[in-house]
Amino acid sequence: MNITIPANKNRFPIVFAISFLLLISGSYYLLVHAEYIIYAIGFLIFLLYCCVISLIDYIRMIYQKKATFKISETGVNDSLSIFSVGEILWDDVSGIEISQALRTKFLIIHLHDNEKYLKGRHFLIRYMLKEFIKKWDSPVAISEKRIAYDLVQLKEI
Repeated sequence: MNITIPANKNRFPIVFAISFLLLISGSYYLLVHAEYIIYAIGFLIFLLYCCVISLIDYIRMIYQKKATFKISETGVNDSLSIFSVGEILWDDVSGIEISQALRTKFLIIHLHDNEKYLKGRHFLIRYMLKEFIKKWDSPVAISEKRIAYDLVQLKEI
């Protein structure tokens, strides 16, 4: 059994759009009210970071053919985003569930040892994966909007 599910290339880059608009409006606010620059510079740097990371992730998903989710006899390979963990063996999977947040469903793949998939990662990616673990109790959370497949059918596979 080898199933390859491509990334949903039709999705709108909402995180990029929101962070870009906030960055532009925040920059304009600072031009008008320069006395608040000390308070807002950190927030603008954070928005710039979100903007750049989400744009890189979106461009990678659109133009890279290996932005897929693969299911095989040995495990799954999640390479949908820059925050994906890659190859996951079935022996490391402790459970699979579908959760919902803000009207979006997520396929959560729970692992026996989350730390195993954090080792050797860049510190920014490791930070984001730790945030996934805090929220979902797993570094693997796949949004229904990120793939071109129904999550309920995917869980049944």
